[in-house]
Amino acid sequence: MIGHAYLFAGPRGTGKTTIARLVAKALNCQKIKNGEFQTRTSTVWGEPCAACDACIAFINEQTIDVIEVDGASTRGIDEIRELKEHVRFGPSMGRYKVFIIDEVHMLTKEAFNALLKTLEEPPPQVVFILATTEITKVPQTIISRTQRFDFRPLRIKDISEQVKKIANLEKIKLSDSALLQIAHSANGSLRDALSVLEQLASFSDNDVSDGDVTALLGIPELERLNKILFSIASGDTKNALVLINSTYEEGYDMATVIKGLIDLLRKLIFIEVGGEASLIDLAEKEEEIIHSLSKVIDSSQAKEMLLRFVQALSSMRYSAVASLPLELAILDLTDKGTMKQEV
Repeated sequence: MIGHAYLFAGPRGTGKTTIARLVAKALNCQKIKNGEFQTRTSTVWGEPCAACDACIAFINEQTIDVIEVDGASTRGIDEIRELKEHVRFGPSMGRYKVFIIDEVHMLTKEAFNALLKTLEEPPPQVVFILATTEITKVPQTIISRTQRFDFRPLRIKDISEQVKKIANLEKIKLSDSALLQIAHSANGSLRDALSVLEQLASFSDNDVSDGDVTALLGIPELERLNKILFSIASGDTKNALVLINSTYEEGYDMATVIKGLIDLLRKLIFIEVGGEASLIDLAEKEEEIIHSLSKVIDSSQAKEMLLRFVQALSSMRYSAVASLPLELAILDLTDKGTMKQEV
């Protein structure tokens, strides 16, 4: 059954607007594959043919039956009233006139009220698709009149697979460790990962090295993070502070450094507690480093480091010197002596 309004909610870069466009394309396809659209109450979903007049117009961005509205720039009551005027007219070529409102949470209270009246009494040939990254800002009255679908951040494994697939198609060379770094940096957003890949390909002539990735993202290389953690675990305060100072002077973002240390320790705990099979997103180089660290840091000591680094990360915004919170964390940890005792 085709609903009169859908609400796609989730983090940025997870495909909300893309799926909205695909739904609009499928609704108006004149030769739907594997099914046939009939009425709003009796519908069989299928795959757009990409060959009919409606599909071709959609592909060429010439259709007038799919109207996209940016809620961030078109957020006032006057714009929504204008949209309501468009709603009165039926589709010109397809079965439905589809209105996609992106970042719908940006609408004003008055605009939401105007939209609500349309959602309560929609014309039979109109479908609304609302997309938002902040569902808590969308009024419950709007949510209750839509079919809601929640989009989740993509897993690192899924992002890696898609980035690798596109890199192969575009003949972009990159290692597994570089691929994993790109996927980690995206924070669940495939769009962000592809943006990073595009930037890397442009300045590396399609031959991306691990150093290119760390330089672009401002991520310290794994060997450097390994030396910092090993120095802390060994109680070598001087060497740990020297490493932090040199990293700071080279222009690395200290918040990114702390996040890198936290990420390694988190994976170390997973290996210590659950075994190697519990971690499926480790690059070969990363696995080697974590195994070497496991010889000097056990799970309880890793937990202590994690807690101190998380505190350092949260206090960075109040620090006059960016490296100071991490330096204080190192002093505390080395004073306590986090080195694993030899048996």
